[in-house]
Amino acid sequence: MEYALRFSFSATNNEAEYEAMIVALKLVKSLNITEVLVKGDSKLVIDHIQGKCGVKSEVLRKYHSKALKISPKYQIGIFREKRMRKRNGYLGWPPHITYLIKGLLLVDKYEAKKIQNRNFKFQINQEELYRKSWDGPLLLCVSTEDIPKVLVEVHERWCGSHIGARSLAIKITRVGYYWPTLVKDALSYVKKCDTCQRLGNDPQQPACTVTPIVSPILLGMWGIDKWGNCPKQKGELNSQLLQ
Repeated sequence: MEYALRFSFSATNNEAEYEAMIVALKLVKSLNITEVLVKGDSKLVIDHIQGKCGVKSEVLRKYHSKALKISPKYQIGIFREKRMRKRNGYLGWPPHITYLIKGLLLVDKYEAKKIQNRNFKFQINQEELYRKSWDGPLLLCVSTEDIPKVLVEVHERWCGSHIGARSLAIKITRVGYYWPTLVKDALSYVKKCDTCQRLGNDPQQPACTVTPIVSPILLGMWGIDKWGNCPKQKGELNSQLLQ
């Protein structure tokens, strides 16, 4: 069974961990279960329950005592589960992704409505996050650690033609990937690409605005003027003098 909790009060991460554990233990009690395996990603809360460290916060001390009142009734195994990011992880993504994954909304009603309206662009398929493209195919959302790999593969290796930043961003979407800072990251990567900087076309545009220079001689210009015929030379050759 999976449960989602929404608190009507502000709480820290550790307080939320305690709330979730207490609710889970009460649920276990209602189901008459005698053996429980508790998983958590908060090292502080796990150490509190296992007695490895003392509880200094007054608020957490109340949570701790309440959890201990319930836990002796069961045979409980507690261990810390490391927080793993999915292959197309969601950390650092906009709030509407958090709403899509966990159903969490901001307190501000106006911002919450905006999040719900933007959510139609994304969907989850087989535990993977996808974004709907304008022409139909779904684009796999890439995690932060996978972004450099995608840029290298599309720009240099199996798609490698060392294209420009804008073309690189378009090609990545055609391959089937997406992340929020795609265009910005593509531009930054192309600027740092050694091959592109060495072998790219040199810009012929002047570095500054070209200023026309007027001839210092009034009415001066290039042209051809005929002075006249030269004396005849040997072989009856005739020549003219031009300026």
